[in-house]
Amino acid sequence: MAKDQFDNFMSQYNDKTVSLGNILPEMGGYNAKKVEPDTKPTTASSSQITPEQRSQLNKARNVNRGRPATGAKAGNKIRVGFLVNPDLIERFHAVSYKTGIPFGLLHEEAIQDLIDKYEKQ
Repeated sequence: MAKDQFDNFMSQYNDKTVSLGNILPEMGGYNAKKVEPDTKPTTASSSQITPEQRSQLNKARNVNRGRPATGAKAGNKIRVGFLVNPDLIERFHAVSYKTGIPFGLLHEEAIQDLIDKYEKQ
């Protein structure tokens, strides 16, 4: 009795098979990547943030959440995105946690300060 396709398929399987891709020859095999743990160094500023500071910031973020009050107009805003040095943004986030001021309000304040600085020149 001839083997069917399933028997042929299973005859290729052995204990050293890493994945299904290695079993199927028409797929050319598959070499599993070794997963390395994330070795991102932690800096002193992120370790100095206390749970109380995180809680205060979460409360400050939630103050204006939800729908605007009846008759109130929502602010006119646009989304802005750009790349920033990781150390600089980590320090920025530390300021937010320490002061309890949400990131968005700090961004607006920083932009306003830059505009004021360069308009005077």
